[in-house]
Amino acid sequence: MKRLMIFIILILFELSYASRIDVELGASDTLAVWGGPAIAYLDSVPIVLVGTTDDSIYAISYDGSMLPGFPFYVNGPVTSKLAWENVDSMLAIFALTANGILWRIDYDGAVAESIYALKLGNQAQFVSPVLYDLNGDGELEVIVCVDTNLFALTFDGVQIFHVAFSSTTGSCVSSPTLADIDGDGEAEIILESYRKLFAYEPTGSLISGFPVEMPEHCFLSYSTPLGWDYDCDGIDELFFGAHVSGYGAEHGLVMRYDHSSSSLDTLYVVGRPGSWVYCSPAVGDVGGDYHYDLAFNSVDGTVFALTPEGALSSFGGVALHLAFGHTYGTPLLTDINFEIGPEYIIQAFNEDSSRQFLVAMNPLSSYVDSFPDTVEHARSGILTPALFTFHDTTFIVSIDGGGRLSIWSVDRVPVPGYRFWCQFLGDRRNNNTMLPPQLELFVEKISDTTYEIYWNRPDWRFASAYQLYRSTDSVGLFSEPIVRITDLDDTSFVYTSSAPPGSLWFFVLLEDSFGRTGIKSVPKSPSREVVSEHRFTKAERFEIRQNPFNSILFIRAEDAYYASVFDVTGRIVRKVYFPKNGLVSINLNGFPSGIYLIRVMFRSGCMSPIKKAILVK
Repeated sequence: MKRLMIFIILILFELSYASRIDVELGASDTLAVWGGPAIAYLDSVPIVLVGTTDDSIYAISYDGSMLPGFPFYVNGPVTSKLAWENVDSMLAIFALTANGILWRIDYDGAVAESIYALKLGNQAQFVSPVLYDLNGDGELEVIVCVDTNLFALTFDGVQIFHVAFSSTTGSCVSSPTLADIDGDGEAEIILESYRKLFAYEPTGSLISGFPVEMPEHCFLSYSTPLGWDYDCDGIDELFFGAHVSGYGAEHGLVMRYDHSSSSLDTLYVVGRPGSWVYCSPAVGDVGGDYHYDLAFNSVDGTVFALTPEGALSSFGGVALHLAFGHTYGTPLLTDINFEIGPEYIIQAFNEDSSRQFLVAMNPLSSYVDSFPDTVEHARSGILTPALFTFHDTTFIVSIDGGGRLSIWSVDRVPVPGYRFWCQFLGDRRNNNTMLPPQLELFVEKISDTTYEIYWNRPDWRFASAYQLYRSTDSVGLFSEPIVRITDLDDTSFVYTSSAPPGSLWFFVLLEDSFGRTGIKSVPKSPSREVVSEHRFTKAERFEIRQNPFNSILFIRAEDAYYASVFDVTGRIVRKVYFPKNGLVSINLNGFPSGIYLIRVMFRSGCMSPIKKAILVK
């Protein structure tokens, strides 16, 4: 126990060197700010975007200065997070006001210009605009809920469809999300009313089996669902917060819906009264076991993380209650102390003392402390902090309900695999897309100083690139990048180093089209990784037709993707893709006689063991 306490004190000492800038924006006297900050980029420079209830949109630099052209008046209070997208050399900003006006504002770094302001209805509190390519044509559409209507519009504001749904509150209670709940390869539009869950095809037609009614005395509120195919069956399950009324109090719930079995399950019940779960789930490797967990906090200040099956994975398997005040928004997950697992960074409010706290918590311990100080005379709201890195500095951003923006800076950059998790809710399009899946990596020694590193190819529609790292430790905390590969078919890399094999550890991350990285693969070392035949099925082995061979090498394999040929130094000399009949010929005419090493990548994502082939001329 004594060693644990010393460890925690060191964490807090290191993080206490943060500095803070406060920027007074604005807010209505009667309506608090409820939309957290978005981190946008223009010419690779970060911009903090916030909509407030003084009918304005603000754009602030990382140093706290207001950018030219802002604040921008939008003729209605903004109570939700903004969406954005880079268009040519412009930044397109999308805002939905609480009185039902959808705005697109283009910004070039000097001038902010309204492209359109569409009055779609009268009530859209706490609902963010979502950007998504609904029909797969490469163009983004804008999806919003206003009153009890779901709208889809082109990027330029032309209405594609609108459909009505039912709600006892007269509106949607959370932002729409996009998830493939039927396994057809297309994302469906998911939205919540107070008592029902709706799902629509990309064309606007209601999916059979919907709406799904919540169980008796259960209600939905503000928690945008996460779509996550956690069991890898090709169908996204939905995870979201809710609450149940009964026994003289209301308790928070975490629920999971699986459309393939039409099952709506309660994964967890928060034990304290008044523990509504307003936040959307955050995702991260909370337990440091190389598996994703779902992180939540409830209004009463209870913080916890769950496995997708519903087991507690936080703080050694418990939920903790904060004494600081209420926690409305989603916890931010990022690793800035170079230890296993991300830290929770949570915005908490104490209404009695009108103080805001930014709380840092180590998910592997049970210690809580204010990080790094408090904001006096704050005002509460349903808000989520954000984080970005720039010039080797980490910036943590929060805004309180009264419109005070605070920017903390820490001279420490999150380790790979945690750097962009803060933008999970905030991928720039607000569509609550799950983080990239974890890859599996293998390492094999080819020569005394040459190693082949290879990994499985993901079947994931948002995959964009691989990021390969070398680390000096088995956890992958102290690492440096080796290469970024944008060809998703290229799932191997030859690495040369004279360092002892025991000091070499490798891991790979999958990057998505939003610039976020997923959980790192389990780090592997050539001194410990052994590739053996039993890992591969019979169908995942290959045959060299004639060995030794003269100039033309024939390889046969079932369901194979490509074959790689290496010389004895580990250099790739040929890479050839298999035709449908599974027989490939590789011309090595012009190469010297000798031993060559052959490896085959199969469509299953497995890589074969190496075989030797002898070229004799």
